[in-house]
Amino acid sequence: MVLLKTMEEQSPFIDSTFLDFCKSRGIFTVEYFLIHDLNSLKSFAEKQYNAERLKQVCLQAAASIAKRHAGGVIFIDMGNSFSAARIDHLTSHVSCSASSQQNHEALCNVMKNISCHQVFDIFALFDLLRQLESKLKHQMRSRQCSVRLLVVDSFSSLMIPFLGGGGPYSENSFSHG
Repeated sequence: MVLLKTMEEQSPFIDSTFLDFCKSRGIFTVEYFLIHDLNSLKSFAEKQYNAERLKQVCLQAAASIAKRHAGGVIFIDMGNSFSAARIDHLTSHVSCSASSQQNHEALCNVMKNISCHQVFDIFALFDLLRQLESKLKHQMRSRQCSVRLLVVDSFSSLMIPFLGGGGPYSENSFSHG
């Protein structure tokens, strides 16, 4: 059996990302890889790539609105993708001539306008959405609503366990607990 890793130099599409992807699915040999449907693996990888691009767009939108003080941003993070370092990277390259202290203060101002809520199960999401609905209704009645963007990131990560996917919150882990 030929190991996929040995094919890395011979084939342009076999790189470290591809090898990591296969490894995460228990695919180590060419023969085992050929048994799996190449098209379905490729389709899944493309979806993963598109999901990463979408996360980047969500973070860029959040950073842009928060930086311009156009209002608050509520970021519901279900995939553990929110990162102050990524926000810093997205906002700092605009002001390269500023001192590190000025960049730090600018990042602090941006982060003050972003309210991040990490949610890892569907019940916590429902609870958070009820709280946000109540809070936003109150703000709208008093004409003090400053929220300009609501980002719900990785909703699918909460639904996959109910659809038979793996992970720490899958139905399998509920039934064996």
